[in-house]
This record gives sequence, C-alpha cells and structure tokens, in this order.
Amino acid sequence: MSGGIDKAQAAAMNRAAPSYSLELEFLLPGKAYGVPAYIPVTIKDSAGNIMLDRASDGPLMLVQLPEGRYSVTAQNAGKTETVDVNVVPGQHKTLAFDWKG
Repeated sequence: MSGGIDKAQAAAMNRAAPSYSLELEFLLPGKAYGVPAYIPVTIKDSAGNIMLDRASDGPLMLVQLPEGRYSVTAQNAGKTETVDVNVVPGQHKTLAFDWKG
C-alpha cells in the first residue's frame, strides 16, 4: 500500500502501519505530506530474489514481508539509496529515505 499525499491519507496509513512488517517513508524537499510521487522501490531477499518492484504513489509505503533479511532500494531525482533491513515476526520496522537536503 502506498500514498499519504494529504493529512487524512497520511493519518490512515499511520494507523494501518503497525499491521505491516515494513514502513517506508520518503522525505522529499519542501513537502509537508508529499505529493503524488513516482518513487521506484525494489525489495530483494537475501538470495537476491525480487520481492517487490513498484513505485510508491506518495511519501509512505507499507509492505508485508515474511521473516528474513532484505535489501530495499529507492530512487528519487536521479539518486539511489539502498538500506538493508531484518524483518522479525511481530515487529514493525520503519525506514526513512531522506532526499530533503
């Protein structure tokens, strides 16, 4: 699920977030809640298998993944950032990709 482009949508996604194993936040320059954005996201498991390959529609993305280690790559304005994360059952993880500066 992705979105969060206005206050109401962001609030709804924040309420839903604890039910997902992974939350991605995309911090964009000059945007309080963001705008519809095309942020390509790829998530690979530890074996290199692609688990998710899609664009976020806004500054928030919620993903449900099974237990394991993953590499999360996001792109914005020609910049690519990759972060590794370990998903543990019953835990909610948040990763922030900061392109504000």
